[in-house]
Amino acid sequence: MLILGWLGVRGVRIQRRRCRACGYELISPERERQAQARRAWWCQVSRLVSLSRFKLGLSVRKTQILVGFVYARCVSVGYIERLTQRVGRRAEATLAHLGECRQAKALFLLYDETYPKMKKRMYSLGVVICEHGLIRSVRCIVRKAKDIPAQLRAVAGKQFCPQYFLTDLDVLFNKYMKAAGLKLTHLRDRVHLLRQIVRLFDDAVRDVTLDVPKHLSIKERKQQRQLKRRLLRKRLQPMLHLVFKAFSPGYESICVLLLEGVVSQLRDPTYIIQTASVRTLARRLQRFISKHSKAINALLQLAVEKGTPTTTNALESKNGLFKPFSLIAKFFPLPERCQSLFAAVALMENFDVKTRGPNKGTSAMQRAQINLDDLGATDFFSAVGLPEPQISLAYITN
Repeated sequence: MLILGWLGVRGVRIQRRRCRACGYELISPERERQAQARRAWWCQVSRLVSLSRFKLGLSVRKTQILVGFVYARCVSVGYIERLTQRVGRRAEATLAHLGECRQAKALFLLYDETYPKMKKRMYSLGVVICEHGLIRSVRCIVRKAKDIPAQLRAVAGKQFCPQYFLTDLDVLFNKYMKAAGLKLTHLRDRVHLLRQIVRLFDDAVRDVTLDVPKHLSIKERKQQRQLKRRLLRKRLQPMLHLVFKAFSPGYESICVLLLEGVVSQLRDPTYIIQTASVRTLARRLQRFISKHSKAINALLQLAVEKGTPTTTNALESKNGLFKPFSLIAKFFPLPERCQSLFAAVALMENFDVKTRGPNKGTSAMQRAQINLDDLGATDFFSAVGLPEPQISLAYITN
């Protein structure tokens, strides 16, 4: 009796013909079906291990328990670790090949760094996506001045030629883009622009000065300062509402003009008392507008005309996807191992068909219109060399 652990526990009778003198054995059809069933079982196990590691985020021990529960047969820890590494390397190669496949035109290259919790590892994770939500590259950043330009240089291919570089307000991203040899228009995320303006208003409220008689106690001085801060915040609140209105839909053409109007109100002594913190706020806000006005106009104009993104929210959601897998990556001693793990997670996410939300029923590969013939794969498992076994239980048991 032969006990199979694929498609349930089955008993199959195998007749073997072996020479008593020399030990030579004839390969019967039953033995051939047995070998094919064994290979099919290992392929199914590999697919289940890949799903548990790169989609469910299970550890090696939990994956081992899952395989034992499903197939009534255990696999070794070493096999799961070797498979994880092999699939990760193949996923990296597939992501690197995306830029050479025929695809829909993508205008935006979105870049950000995320910091997964990997104990005392002194490196971050650089993530590149396009406006279609397709993750095109992940890389462990050990030395920013070298690794980020190398990642940006490698992601641009024959078919992926973006025109705009959308990031947060990190001042070094523009330098890294130029070091990579890319001549893109650098745009800033709308959410980060708003956060910076709100931060300027908060600094103005916090840095109020107080001129009080010296005989007042410390408690009374704190009360006076708190009162002055509340009054200033109440006076600045309508201006802050005008800033949010400038970035809201329908006001794209006059966004910068509304911001200039806020600066004019801050400098008008008939509208607000010209304290030191208010003058500083007006000066900083004017400097901010002078630096980012062209980028703001270009970003909002593209959003109106072509429906392109104005935020990096899609990129931030991808960063949130990688952080749970840091529980696995932190046990890898080298950045290359972590990078291969995150590459497999990214490739799994690219092929994942969403069941809810605005992209329901589609995957990132479909939205980017990646030519699967050029890619050489139709799903995640075929991309990493784990196709579905073409064998049935009826063929095994004859």
